[in-house]
Parts: sequence; structure tokens; C-alpha cells
Amino acid sequence: MDRKYQYFVSYFYTNGFANAEIRRDWPITSIADIVEVSKDIEKNNSFADGSVVIIAYQLFE
Repeated sequence: MDRKYQYFVSYFYTNGFANAEIRRDWPITSIADIVEVSKDIEKNNSFADGSVVIIAYQLFE
């Protein structure tokens, strides 16, 4: 399945700062969505729970 919304995400984690490209089926519209993105980054990179803080995100057009 091709995801409709593609974002550039900057985040802070235990070892410093990083960026990622993420794809979602729905747009980011709430803090709950941001928390979900941070949890996904933690899971996909084997980071400790609560170690990722989203700094900024930008929708690619």
C-alpha cells in the first residue's frame, strides 16, 4: 500500500539529533499523532521508550 502523507521529521533522542522520512495513511493533526510518530521511531530504531522527542515536521508536497 502506498501511503498518502509523507513527512520530513526532525527529532532528538538519547544520542543527539536526527532526521527521518515517514509515511502515514492520514495527516498529522494532533499531539496524539506526534506521540504516535515518536513511538514508531523508537520501535523502528530499537530506541528506549520515551527517548524520542519530535522537534519539527514538514509535509512533503
